Amino acid sequence: QASEHPVVQNALRHMWSLCHAQIYELLARSGTATEDELAAQAERVITAVRANIAAPGSDQQYFLSLPEFDAVRQTEAFRREFALP
Repeated sequence: QASEHPVVQNALRHMWSLCHAQIYELLARSGTATEDELAAQAERVITAVRANIAAPGSDQQYFLSLPEFDAVRQTEAFRREFALP
């Protein structure tokens, strides 16, 4: 099946990571999200990104530099997980 093809799986992991990052940004911009909600969403982003960059052929540096991660990249958890300065 097409959905089991590695290229399709990589694309789905990529989109899943970006969606979670965008949700984090929307929560952060809302001004109504609690610190716990933001921390929980940051964890979801980290989990999605971990799965994405573990895939063969994934370029971690390029992926983590995408603008979709600008907001969550500022969190301590994200920076610690991916050894960002």
